[in-house]
Amino acid sequence: MKEALDLKGNDLNYLTTYWNIGYILGQIPSQLVLTKIRPSIWLPALELLWSCLVMALAAARNVQTIFALRFFIGLFEASAYPGIITLLGSWYTPAELGKRAAIFQASSSAANMFSGYLQAALYSGMNGRAGLAAWQWLFIFDGILGVPISLYGFWAIPDSPGDSRNHHWLSEDERERAAQRMRDVGRAPAKKNLTLTLRTVLDVFRSWPVWLFSTVFIAHVLGLRVYSYFNVWLKSTGQYTTEQVNVIPSAGYGLQIICTLMYAWTSDYIQSRWPVIVFACVPGIIGTVILSIWPEQNTGARG
Repeated sequence: MKEALDLKGNDLNYLTTYWNIGYILGQIPSQLVLTKIRPSIWLPALELLWSCLVMALAAARNVQTIFALRFFIGLFEASAYPGIITLLGSWYTPAELGKRAAIFQASSSAANMFSGYLQAALYSGMNGRAGLAAWQWLFIFDGILGVPISLYGFWAIPDSPGDSRNHHWLSEDERERAAQRMRDVGRAPAKKNLTLTLRTVLDVFRSWPVWLFSTVFIAHVLGLRVYSYFNVWLKSTGQYTTEQVNVIPSAGYGLQIICTLMYAWTSDYIQSRWPVIVFACVPGIIGTVILSIWPEQNTGARG
């Protein structure tokens, strides 16, 4: 892709930057829309849009087009993570939520693993087919996977226990039981037609947990997102084939899945989050310290 589109300098970094800008701008508005539009409509509709845009990446002929598409993909995809976590929180109690959220989070790591193997397979089997490069086929395949899943979401997403309009596969007794479970833990369904006022917005920004959690999460991401560039580093060494560059990082994602599930089950069992969070951060601190003192000229060696 870099060679085909003649990407230079920081262009690869800008691909991530434009996606992040769209993602940041889209999250809060999407959550506000969810108070007015049912999740079973809003979430799959945006997934359908970004799946189509992902396929459109295969037709890009210059980096400017990629930048624009990445921005809008991030904008539409911003609905997914907070929207699904909100949906999970409306159906599961605090004692159950950690495990369910972890399964959802682990699916992201599983997707990254699958993507690596898919890229390797496409490079060896589809590169040049129909005049398309392997990276173009990857975007097409990703879109083909996303479109039917988004269409299925219109039927399968159950909205909230207090809204029965899209509970096709739940009986009336199951709906009431789900709503009662949430009332029992003090999570009654939100009132409809709530009005967003300036005071509500100010109360959010005056809340110290908002600033604390945001700061901690930013620091966490800055330190740990370096794994996203592992395949770039592998390629820069010139010691690995294209297939190996795509497949080797999958080992890290596999470990991530195991640890994510283990931490979640543990935190639900002990009914406390912070000890698990602190414990999980220790390996991350060690890893980032190692990377920060890693000699720049040391590209590693193969056994």
